[in-house]
Amino acid sequence: MLTLSCNSKSQDLTESGKGVTKINEKKMTVKIFNIPEYEKKLKANPDYIGYKTKENVEVKQNYMLDDQHFGGDYNPKYVIEYLHSEKFPDGFTDSYIFNKDGFLTEYERYFDDIETGIWKKYLEGKIVSQENKDINYPFSIDDVILFSKKNNGDLSKSGSFKRSYDDQQKIYIYTIEWVVKNVEKPYTQGFVLNGGDGKIIKTYRKDSPRIKM
Repeated sequence: MLTLSCNSKSQDLTESGKGVTKINEKKMTVKIFNIPEYEKKLKANPDYIGYKTKENVEVKQNYMLDDQHFGGDYNPKYVIEYLHSEKFPDGFTDSYIFNKDGFLTEYERYFDDIETGIWKKYLEGKIVSQENKDINYPFSIDDVILFSKKNNGDLSKSGSFKRSYDDQQKIYIYTIEWVVKNVEKPYTQGFVLNGGDGKIIKTYRKDSPRIKM
């Protein structure tokens, strides 16, 4: 994927290799989907959907056709958008949506299927809207992953992870679980954490599910 740099008076958040990082008021970096390179890969392999980098980043690329040609073979005349995602070894995924000309229109970030980071929409290379998906969770996903590593788990590699609002306590919470295997009898360790400060609200254990032979 190529990048285009342009000047802007409006405040912008720039992307790094792992997504949203620093604020830059004068310079804006916007990614462009390299259509000729993508078409070259499709021509060589019609089943092409992506690749893995030497840094172990899983890159996926695809396209969406208009309603009349949905599900058909690739034809640039009918493409309405191109899709590009980068899944990192730590479990985070940066997702980019481009228009039919290859210009960035949307940026999203996930941890597994959880929406995180600052989502942005672009028009003609400028941000037209953005939404902070972590605004109700000062105790970040990175903090939760570190918590799991300190408690015999590693959510960046395995386990379950959920965000929700506790109506009774009127707070946002994390519910996290992972299987503890390095013991005589493996079990599922679970925690409910306060999304604001990471304090433990509840701790529980469950027998690990048996594997059917």
